[in-house]
Amino acid sequence: MLSPNDAGIIIRFRAISARHLGVSTSLVVITLIILGNAIVRNSVARAAAYLGVIAVSVVLIEICLARISAKGKPPPVHDPSLESTAIAVSILGAFAWLVPRFVFGYMPPPGVGRLIWLILLLLFVFDIGLAVFFFARRYRPYDLGVRATGLAPVPFIVAVFAFVAIVVFPGHVTWTEIVRESGSPIGVVGIAISAALPEEFLRFSLQTRGAAVFNNRAVAWLLASMVWAALHGPKLWGESHSLLGTGIAVLNIAPLGLLWGYLTFRTKTFLPAMFVHGSNVWGLQNLP
Repeated sequence: MLSPNDAGIIIRFRAISARHLGVSTSLVVITLIILGNAIVRNSVARAAAYLGVIAVSVVLIEICLARISAKGKPPPVHDPSLESTAIAVSILGAFAWLVPRFVFGYMPPPGVGRLIWLILLLLFVFDIGLAVFFFARRYRPYDLGVRATGLAPVPFIVAVFAFVAIVVFPGHVTWTEIVRESGSPIGVVGIAISAALPEEFLRFSLQTRGAAVFNNRAVAWLLASMVWAALHGPKLWGESHSLLGTGIAVLNIAPLGLLWGYLTFRTKTFLPAMFVHGSNVWGLQNLP
């Protein structure tokens, strides 16, 4: 039986879906593609568990944050057009680095070329250039999503992912492999933070500026999540060398981006999403 709180969450999401029919339809299409691929590859149970964990995590976010939606000032956006352009340049720069590296296996020889290559990595893939741009425009860290709020759902979401991965699908847990590749659990933390921090900062920036440009936070949320998933495309191509396989893999990880983006939207900070993202070492999203 549904509790009053559960019923309130369902009613709220029905109303949101009705207001944003295009976004809702896109989510349904993504879900159907993921499940359809799972049927073809005989992995329906794992795909259903993965999507189920995403849904449970959204409910946990709503329960934990039920009373904070009105707290905290929304992130300021001084010039939506200019700042969106800067974000687009950063994203294109990231693709310009990722495609040669992972699609064509390019790595410049040691010397000045290698140094420039590493500088471009830091500027665009790790979003240091975008951060410098915002600081130059007199944004404070607080304005850019560095807020120690909304952390309550984090341990519950991590626990749900870990439980399902370890108990239900123990053979697919990637923790051991990650520790072996990184050398130690501390190395895992370093790798996770190095990936999660810039990615969640980019998502926060794109969601907030996109919402101002489109005057629609739902569209900005979907756009930011799909851009984030697409940025993994070059690496996924390097692993599969299949256009179809890469497209499916990008859609398979999209629900993760949507979850982290929703957490960022609800908390007005990217730190909770960064912690959840950094702890995602279980490989539940790595569907066949």
